[in-house]
Amino acid sequence: MDIFFNLKIFYTTLHIIGVAIGAGGAFAADRIFWESVRDKKITATEKRFLILASSSVWIGLTILVISGIGLFLTDPNYYIGSSKFLAKISVVGVIILNGIYFHLKHIPSLLANRAVTNVAIFVSGGISSASWIYAIILGSLHRVPYSYIEIMAVYLGALVASIAVAQIARHYLVLRYR
Repeated sequence: MDIFFNLKIFYTTLHIIGVAIGAGGAFAADRIFWESVRDKKITATEKRFLILASSSVWIGLTILVISGIGLFLTDPNYYIGSSKFLAKISVVGVIILNGIYFHLKHIPSLLANRAVTNVAIFVSGGISSASWIYAIILGSLHRVPYSYIEIMAVYLGALVASIAVAQIARHYLVLRYR
């Protein structure tokens, strides 16, 4: 039992570190992006910080996924039956897919100073912010007394709200700094 307990603490600690690095990188990249929207261009310094923040997201996600697998292996029966765990896997999956799309589609455009005010980039940013925050909230809760469907319905609502706020902000920034 001591080995199980120690491994669980080890993987939990790694998991928290992965979340901190990944979410920190995502939020830093978002902040850099919002600053660059004002003048509709990204400076050389902003580009360097954007690349650094983006690499932090991937480092954090890698640690998060590896430690998540380790946690799962400490008690597979418990985790398979946990709606919270299954929802977290789904949310992290969205983060990964959105991250792949963002890095393949938007980062090259941003680095070339194209599409800084593009609708899709704001949608992707809204998905990223809502997903990281939702994953952090789920992870911080000891128990979630709701089904997978209920948890994911709330997540879907959070995504819609975050995308709407991002589009309102985009509209405001594009008009204000035109």
